Amino acid sequence: MDLSDTQPNPRHDDTQPTSPIGARRPNTLLILAALASAALAIVGGIALISTLTQRPAPPPLVHLTLIVDGLAEEVTTDARTVRELLEREGITLTGSLAVDPSPDTRLQASMTVLVDDQRPVTLTVDGATSVFRTVIENPSDILRAAGVTIDQDDEVIVNGAPVQPDQLRRYPLPANRISIRHALTVSLIDGDLPAESLITTADTVGDALAEADVTLYLGDSIEPPVESALEQDMQIVIDRSLPVTVELDGSTTVTRTQAERVGALLDELNITLNGFDYAVPPVNARLRAGMTVRIVRVTEEVIVEPIEVPYERVTLANAEMELDTTAITTAGVAGRDERRIRIRYENGVEVRRFDEGVVRVQDPVNEVLSYGTRLVYRTVDTPDGPREYWRKLRMYATSYHPAALGGDDVTATGARLTKGIVAINPRIVPYGTVLYVEGYGEGLAADTGGPRSTPYWIDLGYDDDNYRRWSRYVDVYLLAPPPENIPLLLP
Repeated sequence: MDLSDTQPNPRHDDTQPTSPIGARRPNTLLILAALASAALAIVGGIALISTLTQRPAPPPLVHLTLIVDGLAEEVTTDARTVRELLEREGITLTGSLAVDPSPDTRLQASMTVLVDDQRPVTLTVDGATSVFRTVIENPSDILRAAGVTIDQDDEVIVNGAPVQPDQLRRYPLPANRISIRHALTVSLIDGDLPAESLITTADTVGDALAEADVTLYLGDSIEPPVESALEQDMQIVIDRSLPVTVELDGSTTVTRTQAERVGALLDELNITLNGFDYAVPPVNARLRAGMTVRIVRVTEEVIVEPIEVPYERVTLANAEMELDTTAITTAGVAGRDERRIRIRYENGVEVRRFDEGVVRVQDPVNEVLSYGTRLVYRTVDTPDGPREYWRKLRMYATSYHPAALGGDDVTATGARLTKGIVAINPRIVPYGTVLYVEGYGEGLAADTGGPRSTPYWIDLGYDDDNYRRWSRYVDVYLLAPPPENIPLLLP
């Protein structure tokens, strides 16, 4: 509201930027009366002398009203100007006095001369402060006298308290401090919203937005920055951030971002995807308002299942060892295989298992059994004298005769079954081997029987007339000379 057309009190429409009021004389009314009487006498004398001497007439007397600090008196004076009047009245002009009309104004009859002491008023307009000296008390008149125009949207503070511009005329106290901030018109473009105009007295962009109840979020971009000073017709542009939710490591974070894609959001939040980690939606997905981005932490564990690999026994002939002796010359050591199973976890929950197969970690070491092949001849005493043998076996002896075979007396080798013919396992005792059995005598390995519970079984042959029943373990001596291709390693 422009208050420049308001009419001030005619006593208070002049201001002087100076210092305090000058000294006043005591008992002003009595002195003024005495001066007036003296002046009349002087005027009359001068007129008489002028008539007698025929000199020019003195200045005419002027009758006027003098108001000093609110006290009015009637004055008759021959002073020509306001300045001369005040000098004659004993009033010293100082910088703090307000005189109306001005000191050099020529006096006229019925004039009113106003003298008042000025006071300082601190006036701040749009941040610029000055001291304005005036006798005017009303803030509206002070602003008009200072040439400051205001509008209804401007901010006005008088003596530290805000006052509506249209209430200044009725302000009841003398104004000592007046602060004016003229309203500015700025344009606001808030995201996708239509542009709007803001009329504000705020100092900065941020203050203007707060005054307009515009909420700013951490991820929003504002141009000019919020700390920028406002200027007339400034354009404020808010690039709104997107609200998104991030789920990470069991916690949920609601944030806002200017990022366009998921990957840029993760970079902004210093979230690193390690190894097989991934994001849902993926890092190249475009962000949308309200989107939830879930970070999946992927870890893997490898379980190793040991598998023993048995060693094998290897037999090895040793010509330095005696026949039918054995020795383990290399101890067997089991090997080890490992079955590797890879387990994948996502956010601590198992989601898959991968069987990566079996890996040989350690080869087995085979056991080496050395057996002797060197023939050693020894002697056994028999009823028929000592006999030389090359192998001695402990065997279970039974007996048989043709009648037990249904009269069949033909052996596996074609020999006739009679005493001296024995049946054996030819893999233990080759056919044609001559042997000696205590209590039986010599025999010839010429027959074999059916399956037995042990390979070390000998069936002693008889004819029907002299059959003798056997059923016990006996020592069997294989007599020299040995046959060809004897078994060197017995089971």
